[in-house]
Amino acid sequence: MFSEPEVRYLTSQRLARIATVNAKGQPDVVPVGFIFDGKCFWVGSHSQETFLKTWKYLNVNNGNNLVALSIDDMESIEP
Repeated sequence: MFSEPEVRYLTSQRLARIATVNAKGQPDVVPVGFIFDGKCFWVGSHSQETFLKTWKYLNVNNGNNLVALSIDDMESIEP
């Protein structure tokens, strides 16, 4: 469970790095957009068709449930 300040922070951020592991134990780390709804982190792609072809999806779908998510601390999304 996250505290109220943690939830406010997590819902204010949009960029993270997700790490998954393939069947050979090789990690795959990629930047991703995400949404935190207060309980769950939602990570995806521009389309379901694209998402279903990503290593992050394929690794987890193949039963490799070792996943890490690191939130980028961005003060602004404006350059």
